[in-house]
Order: sequence, then structure tokens, then C-alpha cells
Amino acid sequence: ETTFLKKGRIAMGGPYPSWAKIAFIGMAVAALLCASSNLYLLGSGVISSAKQGLKIGQSPLPTALHHRTSSISSQRSKSWVTSSGITPSRREFSAAVPVATTLSILNGQKSARADDNAPFNVEFDIQLSEGKKQKLALEIHPEWAPLGAQQFKKLVEDGFFNECRFFRVVDGFVVQFGINGNPDINAKYRKPIKDDQVTQSNKRGTISFATSGPNSRTTQLFINLGDNTFLDRMGFSPIGVVSADGMGVVDEIFSGYGEGAPQGSGPNQMVIQRKGNDYLKKYFPRLSYVSTASVSSS
Repeated sequence: ETTFLKKGRIAMGGPYPSWAKIAFIGMAVAALLCASSNLYLLGSGVISSAKQGLKIGQSPLPTALHHRTSSISSQRSKSWVTSSGITPSRREFSAAVPVATTLSILNGQKSARADDNAPFNVEFDIQLSEGKKQKLALEIHPEWAPLGAQQFKKLVEDGFFNECRFFRVVDGFVVQFGINGNPDINAKYRKPIKDDQVTQSNKRGTISFATSGPNSRTTQLFINLGDNTFLDRMGFSPIGVVSADGMGVVDEIFSGYGEGAPQGSGPNQMVIQRKGNDYLKKYFPRLSYVSTASVSSS
């Protein structure tokens, strides 16, 4: 037959039935469209080339999610191609729903990370002396020193500071604490954290971690009783500040033993590490201490 159009039939120089010819031409047109759009037909599904990138519902997906959506191509479902990419079939659209959920989770994680930098409060119930208690509020600022603030929060939430004595109180200088009264508990927290940049000055009322050198912060902290700005250049990074009128409470912390041994007559830190509160109660019974500590939102 010669090529002609007649009653809806398409002749192509061969004795093909009209329905077969239509199918053949349809396949040829589809192949041309795929070639021009740089698409590959893989079995039962359609996947765009790496150049174009995989798209579901016209929305490009992050690289990390590609492997999750690639399983869509193995499903037996009908897909169609548009000029701007792949439009999903009903089954593919259904399979893509978890992607939206995953993106929502990722956005939630970003919000959680932002919350990690939000200021928070810590409240100490302090036994100043026999029969005298006071509350002390601290404002902690993770934006000042994120690693230090995170460590402090963890210690408070773990109950580490409960029954901790203020073992070093030097008038006009610092109030130091952070050795747990139970040597077994104290031994579990010896892994140091890395240093933070010093973004704030060690002025009166600020709180910082004590160190024994670079990247050595663990559990000991001090509250500055004076403007100890010389500590800034030594790498002591404040994580927060005593709230409101709290320095009046700090000034009442017992200071009668003075500097610690061997420089002074106060407690020896090495002995506290080994013997805990048994040593302090026996030889330094008047030390003020943290009864309980808790975290609250700012």
C-alpha cells in the first residue's frame, strides 16, 4: 500500500492492521519524546537522567532523599511525561508522600537546633548555713558558649550538682564548685569538652567553667565575685550570669576557709575527688552547698 489517510487508518507501506500501525507509531513518537527530553524508560517506571535530576510532583528533592524515591521507578504504574519533568501517577504520588513527611522532620530538626541556642534558667537551692536556705537563679546563654552551656545543662539534668559543696571561696575573686560528693559518680564525668571562644568578659556575676589547660573543661565552674577580666585572655569563657539580685545570695556563701590547699587552709581538691563529701563534712563542715538544681525555660 502507499501511504495515505483513509477512514482513520494509517498505512505505512506494509500489510499492518490499523490498530498495530497506530501502536507502532505511538511507540516511535514516545521514543522520540524521550530522546528529546533526555529521559530513559526503565522497565515499568520513568526516571529522568542525572542531568535533569529526579523530581516528584515538579519539586526537586535533596540529594539525601534520592535513594528513598528511586524505588518508585520499580513499581508497575502508569506515568506520563510533561515538558517540565515527570508527573507522577497515582501510585507514585502515594509513594512520594513519605518524602514530604521527611522534609517536615528535617525542618523540625532545624527548629530544634535553633532552640538549642535559646537562653535557659537554672535554679539552685542553696544551703548557706545550718538552718538557712536561699534560691539562686542563673541565666545561661548558649549563644555565648554553646559547648559549655550544653555541658552545664546536662550536668544539672543528671542531678550532678546535688549536694555539691562550694569548696573554694576567695573573697573578691571566685566561688568555685562542681566536684560531686560521690567519688564514683564524679569519675563518670571526667571526659573533657572542647573550648568555646571567649565572647563575654569575666565580670562580677558571670559564671564560667574552670580548666586545667586547653580543652579540659569537665564539671567544675566558678562564679566571678569581682571583675576578673584578665581571665578572658586565658581562655575562660562565661556561659551565663547570676540573675537579678542573686549576687546577694552568692556573697553569703561561706568563705571562712579561704583558698584551697596547698596554697591555703581550704579543702584539697585531690582529696575531694577521692573521698567526696565524707572528707568535706568531717574537716570542713561549714561549707555552703547546692541542695538541688533544676533547669527551666527562659
